[in-house]
Amino acid sequence: MTDEPGPSGQASPQAVLEEADIISSSGGAMRLTAEFEAAMGVYHDSYIDLEEREYQRSVAEEFAIDPQEVAEVIDRLGVTREQFIAYLAISAQLGREVSITERAEMAMLVTQCAPSTPVPDEMVMLDDETYETYLRDHSQTVVFVWRRFCEPCDRMKRELESESSVFPPDVAVAGLDGEATPTFRRAFNIDVAPSVLLFRGSTCERTLTGYHSSDAIADACAAVYADG
Repeated sequence: MTDEPGPSGQASPQAVLEEADIISSSGGAMRLTAEFEAAMGVYHDSYIDLEEREYQRSVAEEFAIDPQEVAEVIDRLGVTREQFIAYLAISAQLGREVSITERAEMAMLVTQCAPSTPVPDEMVMLDDETYETYLRDHSQTVVFVWRRFCEPCDRMKRELESESSVFPPDVAVAGLDGEATPTFRRAFNIDVAPSVLLFRGSTCERTLTGYHSSDAIADACAAVYADG
């Protein structure tokens, strides 16, 4: 992706997004700005789990599509919910003077910049198919449930990254994308992100829901895993 103007001499989608403080390419890699990510999170929370019929109605209204044809149009064009969410957030920030086609192209670029998972690189990533085996294979495990576009999650991750002594050395640490793991969440009654679950084998001994400081997590680990 280049930053060159298009054939008409207009700025490229990337240039427009950078000018609007939606993305940043400092350091060579494109990423969403913190401010836009927070704004996009509002749309994400509203639409990512919306009942399918209501989602289709929203798409039909936004693009003036016949409600009887919207499902076929979504399928034919391969429009994802993430792209629609990005489109709405971009529209709110840029206004309607930017054409639908240009905003749609920008939405595809924004979804490429958005993180594909909220689980930090340094954590083992689990899902509904792997968590049971992982818990059986480890006698002591701390599992974090994260969510994208979640400020308390991001705050916890930043603090954990800067701390080196939160977890005892013999405790495994893993993470899940809460939105993608409904089986895990049902099994352990988790409906809040972030959440921290402290396991012995496959048994959850303690759950911390919502934001907790690194010190609070370390104290919980010390209490649950006191006898090794």
